[in-house]
Amino acid sequence: QKAPQRSSNPTPPLRKPVVEKMRRDRINSSIDQLKVLLEREFQCHQPNTKLEKADILENTVSYLKKQEISASPSGRTQPPLLGHL
Repeated sequence: QKAPQRSSNPTPPLRKPVVEKMRRDRINSSIDQLKVLLEREFQCHQPNTKLEKADILENTVSYLKKQEISASPSGRTQPPLLGHL
């Protein structure tokens, strides 16, 4: 009889769902923090609207781009830190 072969995968199959849940929890926590930090900004643009995670991320990117442009002394349209995106 052959011995069972070990997988070369470093994460055992039973731990994958746990690791994935921890990863999703971290992402959700960060999105919730963004929502709290930028709540006032979000309410200006979309008052009384329940924001989905994608909305929060899109609004955050937009807000950061506006902040970068307004902080630029030359008023460049392509900000130095976000220009590589």
